[in-house]
Amino acid sequence: MTETGTWVSTDATHPEAAGPPLHPLAAPPATLQQRWQRLSLAAKMERLGWAQVTNGLWARWDSPDGEGNIMGVTWKMRVVSPEGCPNGVYVEANVLDTSGTVVGFTNAMLPSLGANSQALMELSTATGEQRVSLEPTKASCY
Repeated sequence: MTETGTWVSTDATHPEAAGPPLHPLAAPPATLQQRWQRLSLAAKMERLGWAQVTNGLWARWDSPDGEGNIMGVTWKMRVVSPEGCPNGVYVEANVLDTSGTVVGFTNAMLPSLGANSQALMELSTATGEQRVSLEPTKASCY
Protein backbone atom coordinates (compact mmCIF):
# COMPACT_ATOMS: atom_id res chain seq x y z
CA MET A 1 0.00 0.00 0.00
CA THR A 2 1.11 3.53 -0.76
CA GLU A 3 0.13 6.57 1.26
CA THR A 4 -1.09 9.53 -0.82
CA GLY A 5 -1.90 12.60 1.25
CA THR A 6 -4.23 11.61 4.05
CA TRP A 7 -5.68 8.68 2.10
CA VAL A 8 -4.40 5.16 1.51
CA SER A 9 -4.25 3.85 -2.04
CA THR A 10 -4.27 0.11 -2.61
CA ASP A 11 -2.54 0.40 -6.01
CA ALA A 12 1.21 0.51 -5.22
CA THR A 13 2.27 0.68 -8.89
CA HIS A 14 0.07 3.64 -9.90
CA PRO A 15 -1.13 5.51 -6.81
CA GLU A 16 -2.48 8.38 -8.91
CA ALA A 17 -4.79 5.98 -10.79
CA ALA A 18 -6.14 4.27 -7.71
CA GLY A 19 -9.55 5.96 -7.98
CA PRO A 20 -11.47 7.52 -5.14
CA PRO A 21 -10.11 7.46 -1.60
CA LEU A 22 -10.74 4.16 0.11
CA HIS A 23 -9.78 4.55 3.76
CA PRO A 24 -9.25 7.65 5.87
CA LEU A 25 -5.83 7.58 7.44
CA ALA A 26 -5.35 10.89 9.20
CA ALA A 27 -8.64 12.77 8.76
CA PRO A 28 -10.68 12.64 11.97
CA PRO A 29 -14.14 11.09 11.59
CA ALA A 30 -15.77 14.40 12.56
CA THR A 31 -14.31 16.07 9.46
CA LEU A 32 -15.73 13.40 7.19
CA GLN A 33 -19.04 13.55 9.02
CA GLN A 34 -19.15 17.33 8.65
CA ARG A 35 -18.50 17.03 4.89
CA TRP A 36 -21.30 14.51 4.57
CA GLN A 37 -23.66 16.70 6.59
CA ARG A 38 -22.87 19.71 4.37
CA LEU A 39 -23.57 17.70 1.21
CA SER A 40 -26.75 16.35 2.75
CA LEU A 41 -27.82 19.86 3.81
CA ALA A 42 -27.16 21.26 0.33
CA ALA A 43 -29.31 18.58 -1.30
CA LYS A 44 -32.15 19.14 1.16
CA MET A 45 -32.02 22.92 0.84
CA GLU A 46 -32.02 22.80 -2.97
CA ARG A 47 -35.01 20.43 -2.95
CA LEU A 48 -36.90 22.99 -0.84
CA GLY A 49 -36.16 25.81 -3.29
CA TRP A 50 -33.22 27.44 -1.48
CA ALA A 51 -30.06 28.56 -3.28
CA GLN A 52 -26.68 28.96 -1.61
CA VAL A 53 -25.79 32.60 -2.28
CA THR A 54 -22.53 32.65 -0.36
CA ASN A 55 -20.66 30.31 1.93
CA GLY A 56 -23.00 29.64 4.83
CA LEU A 57 -25.94 31.72 3.57
CA TRP A 58 -28.97 30.38 1.73
CA ALA A 59 -31.79 32.42 0.18
CA ARG A 60 -35.07 32.08 -1.68
CA TRP A 61 -37.53 34.62 -3.00
CA ASP A 62 -40.88 34.99 -1.27
CA SER A 63 -41.93 37.43 -4.00
CA PRO A 64 -39.70 36.82 -7.06
CA ASP A 65 -41.63 39.26 -9.26
CA GLY A 66 -41.87 41.97 -6.66
CA GLU A 67 -44.94 43.60 -5.19
CA GLY A 68 -45.66 46.94 -6.83
CA ASN A 69 -47.61 49.95 -5.69
CA ILE A 70 -47.66 53.64 -6.51
CA MET A 71 -44.46 54.21 -4.50
CA GLY A 72 -42.33 51.47 -6.06
CA VAL A 73 -41.60 47.77 -6.01
CA THR A 74 -40.58 45.57 -3.06
CA TRP A 75 -39.07 42.10 -3.33
CA LYS A 76 -38.96 39.79 -0.33
CA MET A 77 -36.01 37.46 0.08
CA ARG A 78 -35.93 34.90 2.88
CA VAL A 79 -32.44 34.02 4.20
CA VAL A 80 -31.16 31.32 6.53
CA SER A 81 -27.72 30.31 7.76
CA PRO A 82 -27.11 26.92 9.37
CA GLU A 83 -24.12 28.34 11.27
CA GLY A 84 -25.49 31.85 11.75
CA CYS A 85 -24.21 35.31 10.82
CA PRO A 86 -23.52 36.87 14.24
CA ASN A 87 -22.21 40.14 12.77
CA GLY A 88 -24.88 40.64 10.15
CA VAL A 89 -26.19 39.87 6.69
CA TYR A 90 -25.92 42.18 3.68
CA VAL A 91 -27.66 41.72 0.31
CA GLU A 92 -27.35 43.99 -2.72
CA ALA A 93 -28.99 43.88 -6.16
CA ASN A 94 -29.06 45.90 -9.37
CA VAL A 95 -32.44 47.23 -10.48
CA LEU A 96 -33.08 46.57 -14.19
CA ASP A 97 -35.63 48.17 -16.49
CA THR A 98 -37.59 46.11 -19.03
CA SER A 99 -34.71 46.27 -21.55
CA GLY A 100 -32.24 44.86 -18.98
CA THR A 101 -30.43 48.16 -18.40
CA VAL A 102 -29.25 48.84 -14.85
CA VAL A 103 -31.21 51.84 -13.57
CA GLY A 104 -30.25 51.68 -9.89
CA PHE A 105 -29.55 49.39 -7.01
CA THR A 106 -31.12 48.37 -3.73
CA ASN A 107 -29.81 46.72 -0.60
CA ALA A 108 -30.86 45.32 2.74
CA MET A 109 -29.04 44.58 5.99
CA LEU A 110 -29.64 42.62 9.17
CA PRO A 111 -27.63 43.28 12.35
CA SER A 112 -27.32 39.53 13.05
CA LEU A 113 -28.84 36.18 12.16
CA GLY A 114 -28.82 33.25 14.56
CA ALA A 115 -27.92 29.73 13.53
CA ASN A 116 -30.80 28.04 11.69
CA SER A 117 -32.92 31.19 11.99
CA GLN A 118 -34.79 32.61 9.03
CA ALA A 119 -35.16 36.29 8.28
CA LEU A 120 -37.16 38.16 5.68
CA MET A 121 -35.18 40.86 3.87
CA GLU A 122 -36.98 43.49 1.81
CA LEU A 123 -35.33 45.02 -1.22
CA SER A 124 -37.21 48.10 -2.44
CA THR A 125 -37.04 50.68 -5.21
CA ALA A 126 -38.82 53.98 -5.65
CA THR A 127 -39.70 53.52 -9.32
CA GLY A 128 -43.39 54.31 -9.14
CA GLU A 129 -45.41 51.78 -11.08
CA GLN A 130 -42.64 51.23 -13.64
CA ARG A 131 -41.97 47.53 -14.26
CA VAL A 132 -38.48 46.61 -13.10
CA SER A 133 -36.61 43.47 -12.05
CA LEU A 134 -33.70 42.61 -9.77
CA GLU A 135 -30.30 41.11 -10.44
CA PRO A 136 -28.63 40.07 -7.14
CA THR A 137 -24.99 41.15 -7.09
CA LYS A 138 -23.74 40.62 -3.55
CA ALA A 139 -24.60 38.61 -0.46
CA SER A 140 -22.48 38.46 2.67
CA CYS A 141 -22.72 36.66 6.00
CA TYR A 142 -20.51 38.24 8.66
